[in-house]
Amino acid sequence: MYTWLQNDLAQNAKKWTIAYFHHAPYTKGSHNSDTGLELIDMRTNIVPLLEREGVDLVLNGHSHIYERSYFMKGHYGLENTFSPLPYPLGNMVQAPNNQYYKSSRKGTIYVVCGVSGRTGGITQPGFPHNAMQTSFPYGNGSLVLDISDDTLHCKYLTSLGTITDEFKIVKHFIMSGNPIREVSAFFDEGQILLKWRAQNLSPNTSFEVERSAGDNHFIKIGSVSAQEGNNDYLFVDEHPLKGLSFYQIKLLDADNYVYEVSDAIPYLWENVDSVGNVSLLQNPIVDRLLFYIQNEGDLHIHNINGQLIHQQHIGIGAQQIPTNQWEAGMYFLTFVSKGRRDVRKFVKI
Repeated sequence: MYTWLQNDLAQNAKKWTIAYFHHAPYTKGSHNSDTGLELIDMRTNIVPLLEREGVDLVLNGHSHIYERSYFMKGHYGLENTFSPLPYPLGNMVQAPNNQYYKSSRKGTIYVVCGVSGRTGGITQPGFPHNAMQTSFPYGNGSLVLDISDDTLHCKYLTSLGTITDEFKIVKHFIMSGNPIREVSAFFDEGQILLKWRAQNLSPNTSFEVERSAGDNHFIKIGSVSAQEGNNDYLFVDEHPLKGLSFYQIKLLDADNYVYEVSDAIPYLWENVDSVGNVSLLQNPIVDRLLFYIQNEGDLHIHNINGQLIHQQHIGIGAQQIPTNQWEAGMYFLTFVSKGRRDVRKFVKI
């Protein structure tokens, strides 16, 4: 079943994706998702796949109750492990309101509607479930779905003809992967200019620019508003740090929660060894090789046995190469530019 679902979702190119199955992954109604084996299996095995493939809405029965979750992601454990903090630190994708703007693949709402053919009334200890924004243990009702282009509108219609819960998911644009691309840094008259590209952004999104002095502690230094139809963005760091700095760009949604974060971009201002064309910025290294290039040229990296493990043509400025897959040991970096050959030895720990 998992293989079929994985293949089916991989071929799905529709704007809206709704999944429905019997056993509710989150419920405290007539069944308990902390103890029911089938419910636990669906939550721990199937839900991560649904979220990874961008499913918007999950419908369940089995538990005779009406429950509607927050707009959420990444909660696969017991009820008491649900975190109301914004994702990725917690499980909330956006603020708990009734209209959600979904521009990336993040965010799913789970609805248990087990009271259409049978009246509810039984609840489990701990009701309501922590992941649920709305829970009605009694009565009968049906979930009505209206989909119009970029809006999915859901209403809980009771047998008395009243609407006691409703929510919307809005997709003005759909982002595929991280929309922040081609981030680069340049030095100009005492300032560092950050440039990046981003497209197909939802209204009211914005960027935050953060800087670190190399200790992985990033601090916000400014913001840029996203503009519909604009793909190119610029931020000027008027007071850059001397030495090695790292910059990263965050994309925030309309509720100022983080959608995506760019890779950290290193930049070295002054404090560079003027001898040779290449300078190592860290030695030994752990998860990445950081170095500074003064002239465009060709880079080769060999291990202690002389095996070539990396090569590329590289430009001027601070550079980084991921080294997570490299074994611990000694390596040699060879850089050739304008007829000059520089060799640097470094250690991966």
